[in-house]
Amino acid sequence: MAKKYIIIGAAIIIPLIFILAILFFNRDGGIEKEALAKCLTEKGYAMAGTSWCPHCKEQKELFGDAFQYVTYHDCDEEADWCTEHNVEGYPSWISPQASVSPGVKPLRTLKNMADC
Repeated sequence: MAKKYIIIGAAIIIPLIFILAILFFNRDGGIEKEALAKCLTEKGYAMAGTSWCPHCKEQKELFGDAFQYVTYHDCDEEADWCTEHNVEGYPSWISPQASVSPGVKPLRTLKNMADC
């Protein structure tokens, strides 16, 4: 009888530990945020947004303190730049080839997009 409870307990606890470890240690997909932010900037990527945009805030929070290394254009303050780059929604990521990719992007997507 005790063996049955040990097996059931292990069947519950082991996957739970695995899931918690993934959530705790790998919340951002294992991506080094500062290195990614610097790489995006070095490769000519920029984020366009506004100070009042909740989705822009969400994108910035994904980077945390490393967002300071991302090239950022506030479309309220740099309306001409945003018009010139065809920014229609916030946030938008602008590639070096001037293609626009609107919406909040997971860090892994940005890493793959810029080949960082």
